Amino acid sequence: GGGAWSPLVELPLPGVYDVAWAPTGDGSGLNLAVACADGSLRTFRVRGAEEGAGPDGPSCCAPVSEPCQVLEDAILTHVAWGALGPCGLAATGQDGSVCHVEAAREGAGAVVLARRQAHEMEAWSVEVPLGSEHLVLSGADDARLLGWDLRAPPEAPAALENRRSH
Repeated sequence: GGGAWSPLVELPLPGVYDVAWAPTGDGSGLNLAVACADGSLRTFRVRGAEEGAGPDGPSCCAPVSEPCQVLEDAILTHVAWGALGPCGLAATGQDGSVCHVEAAREGAGAVVLARRQAHEMEAWSVEVPLGSEHLVLSGADDARLLGWDLRAPPEAPAALENRRSH
């Protein structure tokens, strides 16, 4: 049978559209990126009992820095780790944009490195393929799958385009 789930920690956040987990790289837990309804990206360091009890009990979830306002007046709909390295994030927005963000590090906030107005409609998915950290794939209600080479300038056309009609 299934056991009951109980919350380990509650965080005061605006609406949450997506979360993405990544190892910290230093063995101190996991990084959690959260795409929020207010257009912000928030990053947290999460430790469980196996990493040592935190100040809040057996699990600890602490913000790495202040929220990064990725989009103004639009929802951040999806986020993925691995864009140009372990500290890079790709995020999509309700406004059709695709953003490249460098994650917050201790003492420094996250920074938006590039923004592409990628889609004509709401973008709902983003992924960084394993082994291709320079490539970001995005999909949206405009029925387009686009691939972006992060090494190219933000105004460059998509490196890959696949369009299907509804």
